[in-house]
Amino acid sequence: MSTVVITGGSRGIGAAAVRLFANRGHRVFFLYEKDHQSAAQVAAQTGATPICCDVADGSAVREA
Repeated sequence: MSTVVITGGSRGIGAAAVRLFANRGHRVFFLYEKDHQSAAQVAAQTGATPICCDVADGSAVREA
């Protein structure tokens, strides 16, 4: 099992990637910025770990 980090994982293509990797047995962390409700839903469906983070902010990314 590998660890996967996905940006923009709370919706759209990012959420699809979270589902794909989680279904394949990977440990998945995903970053999202604003949509807490969608992030919580994706996390509940997949077991992935959501991390609220603005990827445009270098210090926030390092913290994440």
